[in-house]
Amino acid sequence: MSQFVFEKMDDTLSPGPTQVAEEALSQVDTQGAMPSAEPQQQQQQRQQPRQQAPRSRGGDVDGGGQGELDRTPTPLTNSTHHDSLIINSGVQVGADGSNQRVDPSTTAETTDTRLRVNPLRTQANPLVLPLGTQPTRAQLFQSLRKGGSRVKHMQGDVNAPNVTRTIQPDTLFINGAPQVADVRQGGIGDCYFLAVLLGVVNGDPGKISSMMRWSGANFTTTFNRLNRALGTWVPTPVTNAATLQHRVRDDGATLVALRGSTFRVADNPTQSAWYAAVAGDTLRVFRQDYYETAMWAPFMEKAYADFAQRYGQYGEGLKDTEQGRSGYSIIDGGASNKCYHMFYGDAVASEGTEDINFSPGDGIVRNNLPALRRLLAFNAQAVNPGPAGGEQHFIQARISDDGAIDRAKILADAVINYHYNQVNGGNWGAVKRLFGSSDHRNDEQKRLDTALNALKRRIQTYKSARTNTDKRNAKNSVASLADDIQKPNAYPLLHNTGGAREYRELNENLGIVINLGSDNSPGRRMVYSSHAYNVARITLKNKAGEVLDINASNLSARASEIDPGQSVIHVENPHARNEPDLDGTGPTDGVNDGGFDMSLDSFLRNFDLLRLATVQHEAQPGDFPVPGNMDVGFG
Repeated sequence: MSQFVFEKMDDTLSPGPTQVAEEALSQVDTQGAMPSAEPQQQQQQRQQPRQQAPRSRGGDVDGGGQGELDRTPTPLTNSTHHDSLIINSGVQVGADGSNQRVDPSTTAETTDTRLRVNPLRTQANPLVLPLGTQPTRAQLFQSLRKGGSRVKHMQGDVNAPNVTRTIQPDTLFINGAPQVADVRQGGIGDCYFLAVLLGVVNGDPGKISSMMRWSGANFTTTFNRLNRALGTWVPTPVTNAATLQHRVRDDGATLVALRGSTFRVADNPTQSAWYAAVAGDTLRVFRQDYYETAMWAPFMEKAYADFAQRYGQYGEGLKDTEQGRSGYSIIDGGASNKCYHMFYGDAVASEGTEDINFSPGDGIVRNNLPALRRLLAFNAQAVNPGPAGGEQHFIQARISDDGAIDRAKILADAVINYHYNQVNGGNWGAVKRLFGSSDHRNDEQKRLDTALNALKRRIQTYKSARTNTDKRNAKNSVASLADDIQKPNAYPLLHNTGGAREYRELNENLGIVINLGSDNSPGRRMVYSSHAYNVARITLKNKAGEVLDINASNLSARASEIDPGQSVIHVENPHARNEPDLDGTGPTDGVNDGGFDMSLDSFLRNFDLLRLATVQHEAQPGDFPVPGNMDVGFG
């Protein structure tokens, strides 16, 4: 039986074919943080000033240098400490969707007693019982008239023991299969890769279980890499130690949190081991609970970093810019659609992108028929993996920093034009832009227009910047002013759910702009720019809220039936939290687990790009999914 290794050990990645591995995370952004935040902590965080951290990578990539904001009270080192797996590094998910750290031990009450005892069950030879079964004292220790150990105190008893909690060995999955809740991005900017994991877990969970297996104290993950000589993708296993990297306090020893993805711990243990021990004059009764953990997700992230260090970010060979770099720095920012060959090899029929077009007002459906066809094709074939095989689509979505800023200017103009055309009756001509002498705007509308014109000027400064420094400073300036405007008490018009559509649309956009440079900020947010989200499903409805039976082939003829406000798209954030929360009061569904519904209208306004992949699955012989203990590679 393979076991977790519980001593400290080096966790640097394996050297690639031509270079020596660097310290595993030495080149990664150091803004890591606790992987969980309790509700009270979240309230405190909303009172903190916003931190604007420019992204470390530009271009057409998502993620990159976007670790979590530092929420620990003391300085931390540069994440070069390595340690074994301990259960309090994982999280359990509360009923409200919050992440809760797992307490590794609970100390029982100490009482006075007069006993001579001889432990029958020790830590080396415990009594293993099914969950919820309680032993008798006589099963754990003998009470003697003479001999044995004389004790004056008893800490714990069979009714209320000392409890220790630990990881069940040999488990990669909770209940034997991967789940969406297992994917929990940490301080590495690989949202694009983890969003792909969400898509595969939703649509083809057997792929995950077929890729990973235990190898003694190690685990082996099989990706595909491109063999250029053969012109084909070949299964390539990588083996890593079953350890994960922790951040530590500046004493160099105290563990704080995992640096990369964290892991989910099952709600309840699978079994309990009971034993007794004498320490000095005290008899102590213990119950050790064993929990399954979803170790597959952080292990796969670690394996991906190793694979990228050997074979390049997407398995296509090391580029000149990747030579000699840590795998973790290589995977820090990328494109979801480029990852699918690593999972499916030659079965990937196509991969690419589809733009989402935007202009204010009606017509957002008609302007995005190509993107909608992609979404409908995805929906229609989402269940295809299985014994029959077939075509399957995967989709991730993102909005770029520039896309969010460009839309902010368009939507600011839309609000100003609304005030001019609706409030003041329109038809005054362009020269009356400033409303002339018959201005019917109220004071709040006037204040908002003044602020939006200032925002437009800052956006123009950003668009005109030539140096990286000027551009970064201008972007931060745009985000700062957007934050001032979007605050709920600053311009209540924007937060009035019954107000004009122009207000609502701008408010959502500003929820993106205020967080430029972060994908994991406390407080108010919409979706994050340059951050990958997985698309899970789409439901098209008409104005009456009735579900429409529309597919990719009849979309053009029936597009006018679609109501973008009633239609719904379910989206998943690989952080497993940070849902839209424009007022800073919590997500609308009350559960901050990273999965949320958006109206089709909101989705098309707040994302500007779909990343796509199409896989042609071969028919699978026998049972599906493939059992997790088989090293079968890829089909």
